[in-house]
Amino acid sequence: MICLSVSDLKLATKLSGMSELEIIKVENDEIVSEIIYQLGIDTEFPWIYTANKHRNIRDQVLIGYRIAGEIRIDEEFRNSKLAGIQERLVISSYKDVSMMEEIAELAFKVRDFSEYLNDSDSLEFDEERALFGQDQLEPDWEQAEDHIRELNDILLAVRGSPYTSSGALKTMQDYKDELESREFYSEKYDC
Repeated sequence: MICLSVSDLKLATKLSGMSELEIIKVENDEIVSEIIYQLGIDTEFPWIYTANKHRNIRDQVLIGYRIAGEIRIDEEFRNSKLAGIQERLVISSYKDVSMMEEIAELAFKVRDFSEYLNDSDSLEFDEERALFGQDQLEPDWEQAEDHIRELNDILLAVRGSPYTSSGALKTMQDYKDELESREFYSEKYDC
């Protein structure tokens, strides 16, 4: 899985004059698809917009839309300047089974946080031994959550559900077919 900030996509010449709201419209999926493919998302698979608090490539923390999709595993992308070390490891693991087994084994090793707990059976918060104090929590987290909920509501209103009737993620073609169907009925019934 690879994620790209829509705020970064606005740096692309073809999207530079658009707002995030314009970019997320189904009508612009072909332009977006072309750009996200270049940036490492395999557009043969479904990709999805999500509203999140995230950091973009300019190191700005913001609340906005991201696109999440499957990483391209072709040699062209792996050898490009756009693929970082993490992407190259993922791509290589598709072809090197032993590397994939090693990564899978490492994925199940977890940190032991028991020294920060009151006792080995309890998950009670202990202020004295906590990794983060209450004063280190974001003071506006509730506002951020509300903003993310609003963005998700807008996303649903603009694009519709990201899922097909069977529960799978919609492909770009599914969205296109749905849009053409809506246009057909609105013309036919003058609505």
